[in-house]
Amino acid sequence: VEAVLTSPSFSALHNLTISANMTDADGDQPTLQGVAWYRNDALQPTFNVETLPASALTRGDQWYAVLSVSDGTDQSEFATPSVMIENAPPQVAVSWEENPSSLTDLVPAITTEDADGDAVQFSTTWYKNGFRDAGLTNATVVPAHRLAPEQAWRLVLVASDGIESSV
Repeated sequence: VEAVLTSPSFSALHNLTISANMTDADGDQPTLQGVAWYRNDALQPTFNVETLPASALTRGDQWYAVLSVSDGTDQSEFATPSVMIENAPPQVAVSWEENPSSLTDLVPAITTEDADGDAVQFSTTWYKNGFRDAGLTNATVVPAHRLAPEQAWRLVLVASDGIESSV
């Protein structure tokens, strides 16, 4: 049995999944009988499935799984290599009014989230018609007096949890 833990990020953003390749020397069909998950070398009896939910993961913890496999006659246990849970980058979402007008302030709704529970700070850069507007550095609103019909505004937001940044 060859087994490893897989995840798109190995952070609290994504589940940990066991990927196993099971073969038997005498041609029997091996089957997975059970899974035991270990966090920091301590058995976690709550989890006994092939996928560990992201909600169970905390930055800095080490996880591995022990698989019980049977070929119908013999039963064996195999451990995956352990993985360290890494920092999850902050997530940012920006939404806009449906029909913005040059008569009212341009106010995006900005939400941030960090799966590790870290405080998230962000900075903003506004672009008008493709050019950076330095007067609006770190502003969260474009005042109506700066707007005109047919302008194209773009917001670039960089969020940081103190460890990692995301755009």
